Amino acid sequence: MTPNYRNSIASLLLVVTLLAGCASAGTEIDQSATTQIQKGVTTKQQVIALLGAPMGDTLSFDGKEMMFWSYSQTRIKGATFIPVYGLFAGGANMRTTMFQVILGPDKIVQDYLWSDSNIDSRVGH
Repeated sequence: MTPNYRNSIASLLLVVTLLAGCASAGTEIDQSATTQIQKGVTTKQQVIALLGAPMGDTLSFDGKEMMFWSYSQTRIKGATFIPVYGLFAGGANMRTTMFQVILGPDKIVQDYLWSDSNIDSRVGH
């Protein structure tokens, strides 16, 4: 094997390992975009134009509607891939954001909520 070929294989393995350590789901919402939403003023169509289609949309018996957008990203700690040591130092970091909008029967925003959480999970603890 030539040195260039070995370097190419090593680089490819590094990229594959790094990509395997990260996963995401949902659509990330820019929190600054949510500041344009006003209670009692902004309509359902304006919210969708601003944020895109919601991940979920439910209707309650009293005519209120709740739309939500959610995004989560998980990053596996590099130490997880080290044999034996990974059992004690490995794990993952997970970040989840959610934005919820409550609409009245008139399809005008009544309330909204932004949540952002970070979880540090560990293996073997």
